[in-house]
Amino acid sequence: MAAGLSDELLRDVDGRVDEDGVLHFRLDKQEAYAGRLSLARTADSIDVRVRLGAYPATLDSFVRVARSLLEGR
Repeated sequence: MAAGLSDELLRDVDGRVDEDGVLHFRLDKQEAYAGRLSLARTADSIDVRVRLGAYPATLDSFVRVARSLLEGR
């Protein structure tokens, strides 16, 4: 994942992971077409949902897994 995108997602990871263990974010469609990944600021976007696995299956565990993935660990 692009470093800038990971940094942006890390700043708000608590609000992007739900109780079902899904990380939600939207990518800018035009930027993605050009080969660059950036979070969407308009409605013209690609909806991304990443299903996380964690044990125990709690919100805190899911957030910890999301942080680990975004930090590249």
